[in-house]
Amino acid sequence: MGWSFSPNAPIYIQISESLKNAMLKGIYPPGSQLPSVRQIAKDAAVNPNTVQKSVSLLESEGLVVVRGTQGCFVTEDTAFLNKAKRQTAQRLAKEIVLAAKDISLEPEMLLNLIKEEFDK
Repeated sequence: MGWSFSPNAPIYIQISESLKNAMLKGIYPPGSQLPSVRQIAKDAAVNPNTVQKSVSLLESEGLVVVRGTQGCFVTEDTAFLNKAKRQTAQRLAKEIVLAAKDISLEPEMLLNLIKEEFDK
């Protein structure tokens, strides 16, 4: 996973969002083990404490399960993962709709543009 960070949000939030997106895409399927905190920290060139904070956030959201010294695993609850995917899609849809309203874009045109992008 390539890591680049924006100055607009805390790094631990960006790491947790990247890991969450990887889970929702199936890069880390249900029940699979995530790379170790140290490995992610090394790959992202950040402090392991920053990654640990990201993992703790994902654990509090119910997306990952930490099994002591065995490591961190994606939840096996596929219904929960599907719900998280839907929530993410709803957030993105809301952002798109608000941006479209800002430029007075008609709903039909927005839907057509979205369909065109999907068909590419």
